[in-house]
Amino acid sequence: MNILYVCRGNAFRSLIAEAYTNSLGLPDVACRSAGTLAVEHKGFNQQSYQRTFTFLQAQGLGPFTKDHYADALTQAHINWADMVVCLNAVVCAEAKDTYSLPKSTLVWDVADMGEPGRIAVTESAKTAAVAAAFTQITRLVDDLVRSKAPSDLNPDTRSLK
Repeated sequence: MNILYVCRGNAFRSLIAEAYTNSLGLPDVACRSAGTLAVEHKGFNQQSYQRTFTFLQAQGLGPFTKDHYADALTQAHINWADMVVCLNAVVCAEAKDTYSLPKSTLVWDVADMGEPGRIAVTESAKTAAVAAAFTQITRLVDDLVRSKAPSDLNPDTRSLK
């Protein structure tokens, strides 16, 4: 199964989801991430990416984290995916404005940095916001994996089918 995680800048939320899912070692599952505004916000998101990357390394997820950010969402990404997960409704609306999303697209409710529920000004508050997002996203990924059991998930291999 191919899973595509989509956020806005591909520097924070979708990177966390991709790295965590990859860390689970699910056979026959491939993940990618992209952003609806990744190119437009690339310069602005450099610090966010670095903060997220550093956090993921500290969690032991460095080997599962891509070494770059700001992959722009394309229809080819969407066509590659068996499952598209938009990290919130804002992302989904932006994606739908330009691309054809599958009916099975999931929409989570994970606020981006600077959106209500995740507004942080100081560096320590931003790091805490990354940690909170990590906790929220990993729980959602775990729920996604569990929701595929038992018919779509082999409990012996934790493989999504």
